[in-house]
Amino acid sequence: MNFSQYEARLSGPSFVNALQRCSAVFCLVMLTAFAGSAHAQTAERVLDWDAVAWTPLALSQTYTISGRNIVVTYAGGRGGNLALVNPSPGLENINTGGLLANQFSLNVQTEYLTVPPGNPDPLTNDNFVTVTLDFTDFPDGISGVDFNIFDIDRGPRDPLTGNIGFSDWVQVSAQTTAGATVTPVCTAGGRPPADFALPSPAPSFDINPGCILSGNARSAPTSTDGTANIMFPQSNIRSVTITYRNNTTNPTPALQLINIHDVKFLPAADISVDKVVDNATPVVGTNVQYTITMANAGPGDGTDLVLEDRLPAGLTYVSSSDGGVYNPATRTVTWPTLPLLGSGTAVVRTLTATVNPTGPYLNVAELTAATNTDPDSTPGNNIPAEDDQDDAPIVPNPFADLSLTKVVDVANPNVGDNVTFTVTLTNDGPVNGTGITVADNLPSGFTLVSTT
Repeated sequence: MNFSQYEARLSGPSFVNALQRCSAVFCLVMLTAFAGSAHAQTAERVLDWDAVAWTPLALSQTYTISGRNIVVTYAGGRGGNLALVNPSPGLENINTGGLLANQFSLNVQTEYLTVPPGNPDPLTNDNFVTVTLDFTDFPDGISGVDFNIFDIDRGPRDPLTGNIGFSDWVQVSAQTTAGATVTPVCTAGGRPPADFALPSPAPSFDINPGCILSGNARSAPTSTDGTANIMFPQSNIRSVTITYRNNTTNPTPALQLINIHDVKFLPAADISVDKVVDNATPVVGTNVQYTITMANAGPGDGTDLVLEDRLPAGLTYVSSSDGGVYNPATRTVTWPTLPLLGSGTAVVRTLTATVNPTGPYLNVAELTAATNTDPDSTPGNNIPAEDDQDDAPIVPNPFADLSLTKVVDVANPNVGDNVTFTVTLTNDGPVNGTGITVADNLPSGFTLVSTT
């Protein structure tokens, strides 16, 4: 199987409600749509239906991406005491609502329910199909899951009422590796047409006002009515669940479709930071150079990585490699965002600083931002035990810079004359000299007269 790799978000339930006219065929198309980003063409993994197969009538299928399995399953439900859902999966070429010609999507079919005309509450007579994408084989979860729901109604009005023949909704949620159910961010793009009408009484289920989908009974196969973007900003996603529920008052059974297009996501990336110094016992006033290595143990590519180094008061910034910028107010060096760090690769950054007379000297480098989930660390939380930060301790040498000079008042004295030698001891710092002894050994040609 051939899977494309791209470079660019799922979670307690989020409800996307669509109230629509009765139709012979209703299509709900879910496709991923990502805003442009620096990593959008390389870091993402893609479950691409164009490149895989589905066993006809199978209830589950396993696909392998980046050496790990994704299990896709679906199940149908019963509405009241009415007809059973009849799942019939297959890979279909659906050229509707944003899908290009010759693009395939996962097609899940359900039967319409036959409901007596005039039923006062369509919600008591419904069926549903649940599609689950299981990423358990990615033990650290995934992130960056982002897709669109596209809702299109190509059929006529209900021949009995002239209004909506059914109402339906979609529930999208995701579960994290910690077992929590999380909610996506939903942005609606469609709105009801002018003659849109609700059944009476109106449905009583919960609606997220920001995610109402609508359709036009007379829309063409390429209509863009009723779109909503679903984005999961959370990390550590283990599974994604999409539930489609259909309610109908149309006495004529008809086919319902859910089509799921390419699924894109970011596997976890294990980013570590290692830091060493060229001289662990430098003389005060000299420069030291720190070498910082940021490595990715995979399995995913690291994206949008930000590396920072916080200088303590005992160090004065001199320079940094690769465009690192020093902020004197925060005493922090920040390197430009690294769009991509491939699995199994590393980058090296350097920082030069002057050792001051007094500390502290502990200097920490840390990964402060990243797009991917990391299995054993959280960027920017300043926890020394995590592997996304490191320090390189130094113990400055406290020796003072001492110099000694000696001059004589008469360079050519006569024998028997006295001469005076002046000895000068100088300390150029940067620390005080202590316990210093100066000795002058007189040769046999001199006799000591006095000292100061």
